[in-house]
Amino acid sequence: MAINFALFAELHWLLFVIPIALLIIFNKWLKLNYQYRFIKGFSIIIFFFLFGIKLVELNNEINYNDHFSKYKHDYYLLKIEEPPKNKKNTLKIIGEIIATKSSKSWNNTTGKILVYIAKDAKAAALKYGDIILCNGNIKTTPAPKNPFEFDYKRYLGFHQIYHQTYLYSNNWKQTHQKKTNAILALSNQLRNYLLSLISQYNIKGDEYAIGSALILGYEDDLSNEVIGSFAATGALHVLSVSGLHVGIVFLVLNYILQFLGESKPARVFRFIVSISGLWLYALITGLSPSVWRAAAMFSLITAGKFYKKDISTFNIIGCSAFILLCINPYMITEVGFQLSYLAVFGIVTFYQKFYDLLIFKNKILDNIWSISCVSVAAQLVTFPLGLFYFHQFPNYFLFSNLVVIPLSTIILYAGILLLVVAKITFAGALVAKVLHSLLWILKYTVSIFENLPYALIEGIAISTFETFLIYGILLSLFAFGVQKKLLYINIALVQCLIVCSLQIGEKLNQVQQEKMVIYAINKHFAVDFIRGQNNMLLADSLLVKDKDKMKFHLKPHWLALGLSNVKTKINAKTSDILSINGHYVFFKTKIILNTNSDSIKIKNLNYKPEIVLLSKVNLHKFKDIFELFPSAKFICDGTISPNLYEHLKTKNKGMNIRSVMNEGAIIIEV
Repeated sequence: MAINFALFAELHWLLFVIPIALLIIFNKWLKLNYQYRFIKGFSIIIFFFLFGIKLVELNNEINYNDHFSKYKHDYYLLKIEEPPKNKKNTLKIIGEIIATKSSKSWNNTTGKILVYIAKDAKAAALKYGDIILCNGNIKTTPAPKNPFEFDYKRYLGFHQIYHQTYLYSNNWKQTHQKKTNAILALSNQLRNYLLSLISQYNIKGDEYAIGSALILGYEDDLSNEVIGSFAATGALHVLSVSGLHVGIVFLVLNYILQFLGESKPARVFRFIVSISGLWLYALITGLSPSVWRAAAMFSLITAGKFYKKDISTFNIIGCSAFILLCINPYMITEVGFQLSYLAVFGIVTFYQKFYDLLIFKNKILDNIWSISCVSVAAQLVTFPLGLFYFHQFPNYFLFSNLVVIPLSTIILYAGILLLVVAKITFAGALVAKVLHSLLWILKYTVSIFENLPYALIEGIAISTFETFLIYGILLSLFAFGVQKKLLYINIALVQCLIVCSLQIGEKLNQVQQEKMVIYAINKHFAVDFIRGQNNMLLADSLLVKDKDKMKFHLKPHWLALGLSNVKTKINAKTSDILSINGHYVFFKTKIILNTNSDSIKIKNLNYKPEIVLLSKVNLHKFKDIFELFPSAKFICDGTISPNLYEHLKTKNKGMNIRSVMNEGAIIIEV
């Protein structure tokens, strides 16, 4: 609540005064009155609620007095916080500005920043911990410009990044100083060394990318195609080192150490080795948040077993979440955090209930049934979030996991074995060959499931409120299963009715919608003409071919509008949505002049348009167009930069000119 709403941020005294006052009232004035015992618990709840609010405020770095945004500067020192990531033409770096220099002096500062550095030999040499001197222009992270586009600004804000910059080669230089966290530096060195061991045995391509992700948590080399394949089959979790992988390591360690027995020295030794093994694995996999969560949880389980306490798994889940959120309360915003804790909660709650439904004496059938129960239990409590975030549901998740989970477990064993014997050439080559074959089988198996008919339900769009309602339905059904009261069935039915009503209302609006949308995509032209659940997209060929940009900028809006028949090419002069005549587009009652095409001949402009779409390709004709249609509404598309737009406005005062790159996508209802 504190992350999403401004709650008592400045009222620090509330944190102590209210709970203490309530405790005093309970302990002194109402001590003997049993009916008021709830006040004590209520005061503790209020304390933790206010503590959470304060914790968020303390972790919001933009409010710090020494944040770099509070200072004017000419130069700044940037420390590279994470290993740089390779992009097509740039290096992507998460950095911290540790000092700024104005005309007077240097100031020590804090604050993270997103940096893109133009690729060259000098940039390629940058490493984690390097400190560079920069003078690039720093800008506030821009908000999304298109409807329903992923809010990258908000996402970065949750990671305490509010600014970004682009550095050319002449905007920065090495200081040859270094400042690293010893643990993170060791983690990066270990992982890079182990990655080199895998690559030296000729494991490359998608097999190398999948193996690196599965064994060591290195995901930078995964292609969008591979990620899409695993996501479509419900097997994406195996590509992110998380509870599954840490759990395997935990089970292996416990199995190996069983021979020690249950004496006190044996338990002490097993405890130390188990904890050390878990965190060593976390260290070599980059100490990602998912590994932190799993390692913390299994560490608490190990500690509980060591002290021979009765272990409440729910308490362990809650305790590990509480510890992690005290370290960083913004971790709760991460999709991985939400999904992993829900999955563990679902497995702990439902696995045994499902498993007890059928009993198999055959060991193989029993293992198949056990994996199926785990998959269903996890999917049951995570699918609403999957629908909300990813707008899809993998229909064959149960069958794919029957193959993927055992296979990924064997791959993890083989990968660890390769890392152990890599220096022994013969043994390393043999294990590497087996590992490469297993990785190919995993990739091929996932591809088979992905290409089966009806493998994936796509285009599902639900709101935050509808997501909560679906969870309310699940909780009501669970409560009915436990207490057998008809009231919970009635509550579930009411919530079902609300969800159905909202979906029906949304569909009715979608059937009646008629609008045109000029999208804001830098250096591209894209205009959507929408009628009902069909649309026609006019866009430049480079954008249409760029699947990543289409998916990022356009697809979320199409999903929200329920568009089921998306067209991106026009093969004829007319369609059921619009008609085209030369440079003119006729959409319902509107006449639109499109300048994003071959050079326009002014003498051929026979119709008086209501809207003129301005594209840079015909910049030299703008003067004539302005004079010919002075009363038209002019809209600059993504090919016209904000600076050029300002120049056009200044030079053509009195004209109605708007720009998508300045104000975001422009929607015109018809």
